[in-house]
Amino acid sequence: MKEGEKNLAEFSSLYEQYKVRWVNGAISDAEWSAVRQILGWAQFEKVKEYIQNTVARRSVEANVKYYEDFGFLKKVLDNRAKILDDPAYPTRLDEVVDFQNNLKLSDILPVPYVRPQDFVPDLFIIGPGQFQGGLAYFRLPETEGVVYVSLDSLMYEYVVGNPYLQNSILGAYFDLEVWDDMATGLYPATISEFLLQPYFVHWRDLVKIYFGYDTDEVLRRLYPMTLDSVGLTDVNREGFEKNAERVEKITKELKGFVEKFLVEFYTEQFFWSAVNVKFCDNAAALRINFALNYEPAGLFDPDKKDKDGKVIPPEVQTREWLMREEEAGRIDRLAEEAMKQTGSKVKLENDMPKLFSAQDAKCPADSKLLLLPKKEQAEAKKMLEKLWEDAKQGDFVARLFLRRATGNGGLPR
Repeated sequence: MKEGEKNLAEFSSLYEQYKVRWVNGAISDAEWSAVRQILGWAQFEKVKEYIQNTVARRSVEANVKYYEDFGFLKKVLDNRAKILDDPAYPTRLDEVVDFQNNLKLSDILPVPYVRPQDFVPDLFIIGPGQFQGGLAYFRLPETEGVVYVSLDSLMYEYVVGNPYLQNSILGAYFDLEVWDDMATGLYPATISEFLLQPYFVHWRDLVKIYFGYDTDEVLRRLYPMTLDSVGLTDVNREGFEKNAERVEKITKELKGFVEKFLVEFYTEQFFWSAVNVKFCDNAAALRINFALNYEPAGLFDPDKKDKDGKVIPPEVQTREWLMREEEAGRIDRLAEEAMKQTGSKVKLENDMPKLFSAQDAKCPADSKLLLLPKKEQAEAKKMLEKLWEDAKQGDFVARLFLRRATGNGGLPR
């Protein structure tokens, strides 16, 4: 805003609220100055222009390119054509199959479109706040989409906002954040992101089981002192650099798996969503597909050697242990017992009794909460308890967050 130019924000009630806070000393002179600039209409127009012409456009292009590069949509449609024994299926998507309701074939079996127009929201909300990241409201095809973002999270929120990828009908039955981050944040991920980002907790769990890479132990070695609110302190630099190389190799491998998994999941999205419901885990489809592609390597004793004195690899040690357990019948008994408990939220009910009950809780549950470190689990429980109470009072935002955290149910009556 130029000197002497009228700040149109002065006509808004929000401006007056911040002004009162400044007069009362609740915000500093510098913060008040920043607020006046942010609220200024001229600045708003500049921000809007910047988002439209640079960040938004590049984010759309990046998303479209990501899915095009591994032939996502074509592979999904080709797979469905084989399953349906209908070679012409990809060309019949717009064919009307219910004239009374004007339903097309693509309406019956949702097609995961990844065109530029499928990622762009209808409305951006831009304003002052201490919100890092983004929030995209669910929408159906042919309806308006709304996105609130900080400028570094557009690509991620575009995927969430795409009604054909994270649509509101089936979106409650799988882990939106994990599915999204697979496409936009997993590779190339920095070592800090991979070790600390909460949305990567499923990947950390899987690489520990199947790749023998224990991220909890890595964190203890790399940061022997503390992780504080200011930043990482006392970093083991040599170990950090070695593990950065390992993480790069791991995430590169995961990228290839993710591309195959996304094709498999969206080929039969109703089936895999039902699997998540059955196992009461909104990432069950991910775990099952990972198990079908990789051999467990989570057990390792560096002192175990073969007859030639060579250390026995983790995957071999794990395989030998599994064979002994299978021969003893313990694996079959565990599997049978586990299947009996599927379809309920037993673990969530035990771990979070204040939040869930047999009446309120419905599957699938957000299993990220059960994989977080104990401290973070406690913080998550505290946050959810507050959301729970707010939701009981009718708070829409609290209910929205609870719905995303607990799958398609778990809301207070």
